[in-house]
Amino acid sequence: MPSAPITSDAMSYITSNWFASNFYAPEDISFTSDPIDTNSTNTVLKVNYPAGSYAPVGTKNGNGGVKGGAEFYSLPNGQTEYNTALLRYDVAFDSNFDWVKGGKLPGIFGGDISQGCSGGAGEAYAYIPTSDSLCNSKQVICNSDYGTSFSRGVIRFSTMKWSQIEIYVKLNSGSNSNGILEQSKSWCIQYDV
Repeated sequence: MPSAPITSDAMSYITSNWFASNFYAPEDISFTSDPIDTNSTNTVLKVNYPAGSYAPVGTKNGNGGVKGGAEFYSLPNGQTEYNTALLRYDVAFDSNFDWVKGGKLPGIFGGDISQGCSGGAGEAYAYIPTSDSLCNSKQVICNSDYGTSFSRGVIRFSTMKWSQIEIYVKLNSGSNSNGILEQSKSWCIQYDV
């Protein structure tokens, strides 16, 4: 994070320090003093969602919606391929955040980039090969169009509180079904996929 607030060009910091590309809606982000913990000296990334907005795609495809949020891809290790990945970050929602539509928080992606919840409920989802045993598992919803959902509604977010998110992915080895997806928000939920 930058050591001081950046209000006019946060995109430049993110693209050069977080190795980001495919940036959309940079005007809705800034780096600011922590608005949740007023005793903190930390700088945080603020993402603006104006009333009526739900995603940067609100206007991206020319449908005239209200734009909010931001979108980018980060490749911190270039084109290097890995079998495991870990992502950890903190997220908070201000007291006026209205949980009316689902949305995506930062996560881990792999494969073709083109394969691109509401009420504060969270879930992990993945576009993966499925089996009857996986799809019949507790807290798993398989959908061929929208991916496989894990633990829908188990993770709950609150306003005016920082929550730490951690996502760990280990790919299958060869044709073995031994991959791992772990997600946590103050606890650990593991699936063998």
